Amino acid sequence: MGNQNTDQRNSPARGSPPGSQFEATPALGALQMSALSRNLLPAGPAWVIPEISDAALSERMKQVHALRRDREDNLRLVPAHDPRTEAFSMVEGHSDGVRGLREVARITTYHSTGYAMFFKPSIAEVLAQIPPQLFGTGICAFETIPAPHNHLTEIMDSSQSIHRAETILYIPTDDEMQRFVVDEGAMHAREVARFKRYRAPSAAELDGRFSETALVVKADPYEHLSIWKRFHQELRLAWVDDPSGVACAIGYREAMPIMATFRWASIEGQRVLFVQSESLVSDAGMLDQWLESNCNPTLPNGNRATLSAAQFADVKSAPSNADFVEALGDHSDSRFAETFYAVEASPFAQRALRNEFLNDGISSWEEDPNPIRVNIGRLDGSPVDMQCNFAVLDGKRILFYSNATPLCHHGLEIAWLRAHCPQISAKGRNAHDNAMNFVSCLHAVDTANKEDA
Repeated sequence: MGNQNTDQRNSPARGSPPGSQFEATPALGALQMSALSRNLLPAGPAWVIPEISDAALSERMKQVHALRRDREDNLRLVPAHDPRTEAFSMVEGHSDGVRGLREVARITTYHSTGYAMFFKPSIAEVLAQIPPQLFGTGICAFETIPAPHNHLTEIMDSSQSIHRAETILYIPTDDEMQRFVVDEGAMHAREVARFKRYRAPSAAELDGRFSETALVVKADPYEHLSIWKRFHQELRLAWVDDPSGVACAIGYREAMPIMATFRWASIEGQRVLFVQSESLVSDAGMLDQWLESNCNPTLPNGNRATLSAAQFADVKSAPSNADFVEALGDHSDSRFAETFYAVEASPFAQRALRNEFLNDGISSWEEDPNPIRVNIGRLDGSPVDMQCNFAVLDGKRILFYSNATPLCHHGLEIAWLRAHCPQISAKGRNAHDNAMNFVSCLHAVDTANKEDA
């Protein structure tokens, strides 16, 4: 068994000496495991992602851990993050590589996606699809890769909403993996200490376009698209997008990277920089400090030329953050219990969605004039707040939420919504999305109204 040939392309430690004998671990034999997994694969073309309860997910996560490969093709353990909403394929792995593993089976798994070109498997999706008979047999880790095709759109179902993937299951060949998992807490402390010494790259090191920037706009992809529609398609401003951008970590919070992406466009001959935070945790204060040090253009009146999407319409005025609601809200507000669907969207994005979809996908849109702001937790000693706006779309109450403090933690946002919005908790990830995928909300409203009729 120990000398049995394996697929070198996906072996856990390429070029490394083999571990101890396979039979030394309390697990099924490799041939038995492969046969068992093949017999338990979903039959036929049904592309369905099964549900998994929080209790079952928590129990399975104690036994089986997610892995991903780095640029050098080494397996690394994925650090803790939201197992339901975050794609573990996009989470940076621990600095220490994982060895002492043996591949024993491959199974087909299915993963939801909001866009055909983004493969974003979650830990919950994988653990819900590993056959129950395999738990307790020694499996300790898995990695998930797109099914072997030339293009991601070739492995999608007819609704263009689910990707097919291949999940590789591993068992330990010695106790190295077990030591790695047990020592994860100590390793996390080492990671924190290491990243405290991290020096973010300067603009000059990243790209020369920073020095040519005349205006900075903080905007997510939907806000960027809405600005383009408004100023280029409707107002006919000359607009040329630069096809390439830059992404980097501008700092760390408790070993979690604060990632930012930078994209440019030439608008009426002026180079405009669109900035967005891309990581699980974002820090507006840290981003402002980086921009102030590296890309700090000014307006004719001397104010900083760094604007939100809502302020972009009038670049002559100074930023005021007027869209933030100052009063802390009441967590017991009955509107949370009535919330049918949650959409991550800033006030600007919410207005743009209303302008785009009212009478073209939704027939009735009633804005609630009373937004509130809630504290959803703390991170690194600082508060994390969320702004909540409500609207009733075709009879269903929709919550539009966005970050309201310099620090943002998307995992805390989802956890708070599940704890305070019963309908979202019952539906899981099928009851919340972002502005770019707003059509999912419209589809849910339409389906529910047809079922109620």
